[in-house]
Amino acid sequence: DSFIHALTAVLRPMFGVLDVLLNDASLNLFNLVSVPGSDGYTSTIVPLLEAFGVYNIKTQYQYREDIYNEYDSILLDILNPLWDKVEDVLAAPLQTVANILPNLALFFANDGLIQILDNLVTPITALLDALKPIANVNDILKAANLDVPKLLKDKVGINMTKFDLYDLKGTLTELIGAEKVVPLINSILKSIDIKGTKLNLELPDIDWLALAACGEMVFNEPSQAACYGARMYVKSDEDITLITVLRFLIDTINYKGNYDAIVDLVKGLMGDASDTVADVVGQVLGMLQGDTDAVILDLIDLLQTLAG
Repeated sequence: DSFIHALTAVLRPMFGVLDVLLNDASLNLFNLVSVPGSDGYTSTIVPLLEAFGVYNIKTQYQYREDIYNEYDSILLDILNPLWDKVEDVLAAPLQTVANILPNLALFFANDGLIQILDNLVTPITALLDALKPIANVNDILKAANLDVPKLLKDKVGINMTKFDLYDLKGTLTELIGAEKVVPLINSILKSIDIKGTKLNLELPDIDWLALAACGEMVFNEPSQAACYGARMYVKSDEDITLITVLRFLIDTINYKGNYDAIVDLVKGLMGDASDTVADVVGQVLGMLQGDTDAVILDLIDLLQTLAG
């Protein structure tokens, strides 16, 4: 509780903006222009929390009432349910993550992240559209020689072919669309440097719908907090999910040059460790090479042996 309240206190300077984005407050600019806000809590926060399997989510009405009674609730009503889920992960990591992943995969497969971000910045989009006849922000950035795609490529290694603030959905699709998430992660992985050595890991493509299929689809389920519409989600089969994730991890280790990169990384982190330790590490990593299902069977046998 102390940590959550301290974090909220640090973020209090942002409350005015959050009030506009999440709680339909108005933003007054120099007492000349009033920008209407939106109920971003319902259209953005609630779907994201539900995608992660969070519970005890407030409705927009309850959220507004809590904010009226205590302004810190603008963050506390979001952080407290999230912390409950974090405690679940700490208490039962494998089961909780396996329970979350299929529904989260469905969320990604349907570009849910893009949609909620688009919903979140609705007031900003409205302001840009209103000012467009007077000042085109894209033209201003161009005149200032601010090439965002080039900056992203040079600084982070992210390839982006489109940047248009007036088509935010299309711009976000270039970064975090269902087919762009893995390339984005790979770009970030290539930029990571550990003790002077590039990580050089590359993830294979992720079939989000295959991961979402690791369970039972539930349709027309009412949202915990939305006052309208219905949601669909995946009730996870934890065993199938864990096997699917394990297959992906093993495939990733054996993908392109990942195995050699991981071995080199482990040896580099071990530093002056003895050759015996290095040999043991090499043998353990060697178990992960070969046919995926055969590797899984070997790992299961090993775990059963260790468990007695």
